[in-house]
Amino acid sequence: MSYSSELKKNLKEMSMKKKCCRNSFFYGETLFLPERKRTQPFDYLKYGYESMDDVKAIKTEFFKCSSCRSSFLRGVFCACGTVSSPEKSFHFELKVKNEDLYNSLYEFISHSCLEMKKLKRNDTYSLYLKKGDDIEDIMHYMGAGREAFEVANEKIKRELANVANRRNNFEVVNLGKTVSAAGESVDAINKLIKKGILSKLPRGLAETAQIRLDNPFASLEELTELHTDRISKSGVNHRLKKLIELADEM
Repeated sequence: MSYSSELKKNLKEMSMKKKCCRNSFFYGETLFLPERKRTQPFDYLKYGYESMDDVKAIKTEFFKCSSCRSSFLRGVFCACGTVSSPEKSFHFELKVKNEDLYNSLYEFISHSCLEMKKLKRNDTYSLYLKKGDDIEDIMHYMGAGREAFEVANEKIKRELANVANRRNNFEVVNLGKTVSAAGESVDAINKLIKKGILSKLPRGLAETAQIRLDNPFASLEELTELHTDRISKSGVNHRLKKLIELADEM
């Protein structure tokens, strides 16, 4: 059974103590059930329509209590809705053939809970959501608390994965910068050695050059700890830049 089918089964089995809520559910399900799925013609007279041509809008006078609207939307979803498993993607959709009912449904949902995206595909009109927050909200509104929790849980998992990915990318970039800077300073020091200049440099500068040669991929913090004299990371960085400048001047 698909995720949508399982959700519809749960929604249909949901207890509705008030008769007005049960009526609202069946009204929504009957009104938006596609023609090909009907086992009998739509009883328009039962719901206050004068003819089938008059079935163009949702009759809100059927909603007698504060829960009727959510019951109605549950019925609509059971008739024409689909939702993806949150583990695969975030996608909630209602498909309607009748353009007038489609527009009426859009206004109903906008006034009841949230605004959905609109899309027309050939002769079918769709209202859809692709954001986890929005899908979680409409699930709660319909009374599908467990499914709303599943969406919220998947959102958290994805956010944590994104944080870990960003952190990993940040570390890779920083490592690349470290390697690039180290290569530049090592090349400069080797150039100074070939020219016989390194031995003539001040003791501190010569010590930093030798430590860098011995530890070509060490970070500034690691280089700082390897010095015999007390020096800060900025001090080591300044010495390395000085060595590069001396090499460039040759």
